[in-house]
Amino acid sequence: MNYREHVRVSLDLLLEFFLTFARVEFALKNSGFVKGDERKALPDWDSFAASIRNHFTKNKTDNLEQAVNYIMDNPPMKQVLRQNTLMWEANVPNGNLSDIEVLLLLIRRIRNNLFHGGKHNFDMFENTERTTRLLKSSLIVIQECLLLAPHAKTTYDGASI
Repeated sequence: MNYREHVRVSLDLLLEFFLTFARVEFALKNSGFVKGDERKALPDWDSFAASIRNHFTKNKTDNLEQAVNYIMDNPPMKQVLRQNTLMWEANVPNGNLSDIEVLLLLIRRIRNNLFHGGKHNFDMFENTERTTRLLKSSLIVIQECLLLAPHAKTTYDGASI
């Protein structure tokens, strides 16, 4: 069966989102936002978010403000396993986090839901407009974050796949 039959959102948008995410994670790790040990190195999204939290202004542009508001007003659910059954929960991030810390956590959840198979039940997730808007909004927020971290942006710009 052709994979295109099973994709209800733009393949170009999905590819842009995944490639952007991969390049950002490369940039984070290679610009000092990394955690792990001798067995693995992971991008440290939390320290990245903390490093830009005092500089992030959600209403810098109308486009950015709309993207931020859309993600915050329509946060992705979190897939959990309860008594050996996959379920969805509206897990709201810690109220002590800044807007950008919450946003980057939610954007990672969007990626996880897509990449790890949480969004592949068409009966449950038939709202492709919502998915499309979450992806587009995420890309806008990610680009703004990179502008606030020049070393990470330079590394991101130099990354290729």
